Amino acid sequence: MAYRLLVPARRWFPQDLPREIFVDPRGRGSVNDPDHGVTATLTRIEGWEDALGVGNLIKPIKGSPADPDAVPAYAAGDGISVIRFDDPAGICSGNCLAATTTGGVNLYEMGDCNGASWFRWTDADIAYNPNYSYTTEAETEAEGGCSGEFYLEGVALHEMGHVLSLGHSADGGAVMYAYVNTCERTKVAIQTDDAVGIRQPYACAFSQGGVYADSDGDGAAQDADCDDQDPAIRSGAAEVCDLKDNDCDGTGDAGEGLICADGCLNASSGIDGLRVTRGACAGKGVPGRRYIYSRGSLAELRPEQGVKDLSVLSCPAYWIYDRFSESSGTAGSGSGHYYLVRNDWDTSYGLDSDGTLRTPVEQGCP
Repeated sequence: MAYRLLVPARRWFPQDLPREIFVDPRGRGSVNDPDHGVTATLTRIEGWEDALGVGNLIKPIKGSPADPDAVPAYAAGDGISVIRFDDPAGICSGNCLAATTTGGVNLYEMGDCNGASWFRWTDADIAYNPNYSYTTEAETEAEGGCSGEFYLEGVALHEMGHVLSLGHSADGGAVMYAYVNTCERTKVAIQTDDAVGIRQPYACAFSQGGVYADSDGDGAAQDADCDDQDPAIRSGAAEVCDLKDNDCDGTGDAGEGLICADGCLNASSGIDGLRVTRGACAGKGVPGRRYIYSRGSLAELRPEQGVKDLSVLSCPAYWIYDRFSESSGTAGSGSGHYYLVRNDWDTSYGLDSDGTLRTPVEQGCP
């Protein structure tokens, strides 16, 4: 493989994950989509988590730590990672589309993973060169094409690779290749070389001084926990109807003799009964990935790990969520799926069957 790691090798330690990334809420004014590329960036930078076994690496947040509508401060060494769509410190000029500061490394703290030693990341920030023209997938779809522009979310995905530990790849098809062409849309998602590279620092059991981390605090260290970011999953845990392999035996719900029917998924005790699965967006005008709600019985969902294909409704002024029926089991609108829809200026998504307010887990695709 052609991937390269930053030198010296560094990564975010388990206690620092997922890394919060504060994204400039102004976007790029020239990007003609509903929020000037903010949503496209928020969704696409999580694409690094598509690499097998890396876990939850990034928590994108719109705005500043104190205010989702405020521009996050750009300050090297403050321990807060930001994406700015301008260049307040003048670190990116000439042919540079964007730049990542990589000096925030603690050289006095190390850990081991995948047979290698890693210094501890402490800070990294991203700034864009404002002198280039950018677009997004949503703008491209709405306007019928791209001309002489770079994909804003693709540039963010590349720079996020640096934030996570990767240098430039020698593979011209990789997101982490040093160069990108205008309108090169394939690089809004990580490629094979990128996935292999990001697995080196993160798809492994992490230890310091021979002691393995226990990130989720469930009493099972990373060398014995098949998902160290979910306290409901560990060797010896009770298997329940949740589409997870709670006891780490490789069988999931299917191997425990459970009767996991639709009843496990219906609303009760203030819970909407929705099971959330990370999945890719599908359909016209969709900028990237999101969390989706999968519909059907557990028997139907198991072969696909809870992910079913979506036909996203065409309504750019709405956020769309796929959801289980709470009781009826009958098909809703939109290709056999139920959709929970609101106007983008409203705050309410309606009530569950028990009268509690419904709260979607992740922002959907416009």
